[in-house]
Amino acid sequence: MKKLILVAAISLLTLPAAYAEDMMDMVAGDFEEPDFEIEEPVESLVVAELNEQKFSVADLFRWTEYRYGHRLESSDLNDDTVMNELRTQMGWQHLGDKIDTTIRGDLLLDAQLDEAIVHFRELNISTTSTGSFDATLGRQMINWSIPDILYLNDLFPKDYAAFFIGRDAEGEYMIHPSDSLQLNWFAGNTSVDFVYSPHFTPYVTPGGERLSYYDPMTQSLKGEDDQMRVEDKWEIFDKDAVYLRILTMIKSHELFFFAHDGYWPVPNAIDPVEGEFYYAPLRTYGAAYRGPLMSGILSLEGSYYDSLDDEKGDDPMIPNSQLRTLVRYDFEVMKDLNATAQYYTEIRQDQDAYESTAMPGMSMDQVYELYTLRLTRMLLKQTLTLSFMGFYSPTDEDHYLRANVYYQPDDRWMFHVGVNRFDGKSISGRWAGYEENSNAFAAVRYYW
Repeated sequence: MKKLILVAAISLLTLPAAYAEDMMDMVAGDFEEPDFEIEEPVESLVVAELNEQKFSVADLFRWTEYRYGHRLESSDLNDDTVMNELRTQMGWQHLGDKIDTTIRGDLLLDAQLDEAIVHFRELNISTTSTGSFDATLGRQMINWSIPDILYLNDLFPKDYAAFFIGRDAEGEYMIHPSDSLQLNWFAGNTSVDFVYSPHFTPYVTPGGERLSYYDPMTQSLKGEDDQMRVEDKWEIFDKDAVYLRILTMIKSHELFFFAHDGYWPVPNAIDPVEGEFYYAPLRTYGAAYRGPLMSGILSLEGSYYDSLDDEKGDDPMIPNSQLRTLVRYDFEVMKDLNATAQYYTEIRQDQDAYESTAMPGMSMDQVYELYTLRLTRMLLKQTLTLSFMGFYSPTDEDHYLRANVYYQPDDRWMFHVGVNRFDGKSISGRWAGYEENSNAFAAVRYYW
């Protein structure tokens, strides 16, 4: 492992210096300025601002940070420390006449898990100057999300474990990379995006290693001594996934259409023979709308989750098909104070068949409801960001509260502190099941 880290670090540091000359014209799709509350980077605005402020190449692609997180209350299931890590990220992008090359990776020293890891978040090539058609091949981070943190039709890999411990989730670490081929076609006000992933990549969710989880089979909380057994090894092309999005603009209104053929992104199916959780086949169809309403932006989204291995809904070991809906509204409360409110539902199909075969104590209501509210306040000439986000489910009677403070006094330094708080009526609830993972965290980052 040490040799691998050394070779990777030397390779990153010794890339040709000529690449740097082209980087100020880069398309910064995955880079966000240290206002981490921006949910969807607008490439043209980011590039314009970078050019105006004359950021250097090193500022864009090289930083080092230290992060530490600690539980609010001691747990018998896991260590009180949830995060203790030193991370350096480095990356380069070469813009060619026909082909762009992007490399970005992390060197992580994780004292919590006693590991040293080199992880490439981007390693791809993409076409240029092809008019109405673009293609990207390799490791990339893809984000088609319309809602805030909740994902209906965007089933690309996410890292909820990173979000729950305070890793820079509002920036990039909520989005997990995947190895894919992405094709984009543009014609007037319409675009078509197609993605093929030969190796399905699931969400990263708590499974006992760092964060405790609720086990529905034993109806109890479990931690590092009893980690979730999940099917996680399959050959390339054995489990693959296809994603399709069509976007059309009608004046200031956006219409989206989605389709996906792959697997549930979370391990919510159970193999009673092997005694492990696995990812069941899933096909989804959805649509969304986004446009102005009064003084804000209204978003509507719906998706049908077709659980292919449980079409009748009578297999208690496989999740039933679902209808998911979401309403989102973004508005400015006052200058430098923005709000986002959401209402989300899941409606289980074939409820009667589900209840007739569900194991005692495991049957759930047909409808799941969730409300979220995010408030973001900018102060000190927008160098200080105060953020609060609350999740509340009236059906599970539980909640998740998240508060963050970001401070960036200049172009080199960023400071981040925050709290994640889970609680609820029963540990079987989605948020209450993580109650022992409540934590506070702090970080300092230096751009070099």
